[in-house]
Amino acid sequence: MFFELILFLLSLGLVAWLAAIAIAVLSVIAMWMIFVKAGECGWKSLIPVYNIYILYKICWNEKAFVLMLVLEIIGALLNDKEGWFIGLLAFLASAALLIIQILFCDKLAGSFGRSRLFATGLFFFNTIFIMILGLGSSRYYGPDRGTAGI
Repeated sequence: MFFELILFLLSLGLVAWLAAIAIAVLSVIAMWMIFVKAGECGWKSLIPVYNIYILYKICWNEKAFVLMLVLEIIGALLNDKEGWFIGLLAFLASAALLIIQILFCDKLAGSFGRSRLFATGLFFFNTIFIMILGLGSSRYYGPDRGTAGI
């Protein structure tokens, strides 16, 4: 009985690993397809940081990416410091990053002709909604499409 219980728990672990690998592979394929739909080379989706730059280029502009990157660096540098003013600066940088991420999700959804509700899904359930964009029938309309819902 005890041996069967351990075998069962180990098999659950194996199933979890297989599910995680399947989700990771589907996410990579979906991101590749988003890039291809937008007219970019799919391999660009495999390079860390550069893929985010290309995503910002696809749905917004490069300046927003630079602003996001600078705020990330400022937030990381201020994270370990003490003092109320430094804490306030770190909080403001984090709040600005949150706003940029919300706008980015809105712009990405709009670039593919999706609604603000879809942008909300992109923000909260990013992996699932990236798969819907990449593997689904979404068509790329470009950054000129504006915000979602237009």
